Amino acid sequence: MPKFSKFLLIITLFNLSITKTQALTKTTSTTPSISAEVPSTASPTDTTPPFPPILISPTNHIYLNNPQLNFIWRQTTDLNSNTLTYTLHLNQQIYPNLPSHANLIKTKYHALAKTDTFTFFLNQPLPDGSYIWYVTAADANQNQANSAIFKFTLDTQPPQLTLNTFDQHRNLNLNPSNTPISLNFNPNLTTHHLTLITEPNALINLTLTNLFNSQSQSFSQTCPPTPNPCRLTFNLSLTSTPHQLQISAFDQAHNSANLPSITLIPIIPSTSPHFLPATLAQLQPTSQNLSLYLLLLLAIILILLLIYKRKRLNFIVVAPVPLKPNIIYLSHLPPHSSKLKTYKLKPNRHYFIPHLQSRSTLTIHLPNQSPPLVLCVLSPSSRYQIRI
Repeated sequence: MPKFSKFLLIITLFNLSITKTQALTKTTSTTPSISAEVPSTASPTDTTPPFPPILISPTNHIYLNNPQLNFIWRQTTDLNSNTLTYTLHLNQQIYPNLPSHANLIKTKYHALAKTDTFTFFLNQPLPDGSYIWYVTAADANQNQANSAIFKFTLDTQPPQLTLNTFDQHRNLNLNPSNTPISLNFNPNLTTHHLTLITEPNALINLTLTNLFNSQSQSFSQTCPPTPNPCRLTFNLSLTSTPHQLQISAFDQAHNSANLPSITLIPIIPSTSPHFLPATLAQLQPTSQNLSLYLLLLLAIILILLLIYKRKRLNFIVVAPVPLKPNIIYLSHLPPHSSKLKTYKLKPNRHYFIPHLQSRSTLTIHLPNQSPPLVLCVLSPSSRYQIRI
């Protein structure tokens, strides 16, 4: 019995110990709930920027021809904040405080915020030119992250396009404002050269259609990126039938320019001889043509001799009243000579007297008159006239 009593006493003490432990446990577990409701004054400062925005449109290095532009980028996130704002940078223009999860309507722009993307609309068209753009994202603590920088070019004007030459036709200056024209070509030539003037990086498309059988050929060339206007040459093979030519140009912004329709007409050059043939190969080896050319050559030589002699005539004796006999003798001593020269002249006619110059002495013997007239040339001249 005493042993059994001791055993009951030990069990009773063990149960009491467990009950106290559970009570202490419950009391301890309720204590932290009171302290957890007290806010901590030592919260750490947020210095982590949001993730950089990803630009979508306009893409980098693109050429555009629509001045009404939309700027689209992918929505970004921040690890410590749900409040984000965007700033759009467009060249020197800045559009700040664009909320990431709200739509905006302003005088110059409006914005549309979606779950994945943010779209910025400009209400006014942009002028032609080159632009850079990027986006800055900022959280509530003004931690910022910049996107990549994209470049684009706005070009709303059609490319330059001018037809400059075609075979023997030079300085045509045919542009899109002209009317359709017709040009002749020699079908005996194997290659025909066509030159165009356009802007750098432009794509030229040329379509050549045979009007006899309606078959077409297409040709394309791209101008290199030169700083000056570009010249392109096309080498065409044409048959002895009329052709139609269509020429178009496209720039990098997909603007286009079209030349008016050009009709090419074959004409065989005439083989008839010219007034003066350029080469002996053009002469027909017939006796009739040879005689004709010899007569023409002789006539030209005679005309040249008369012109030369006329220019050399430098002396005339003018006699208003007819002389009898109608003969005049002129004596002249050339300079640096001791021999007197005598000339038999008729009045009112031009003659050439050699070495006739300033301070020359002339002696004129008139019929039925003595003594003779002695004259001295005082001034130099190309022609001398004596009136009696």
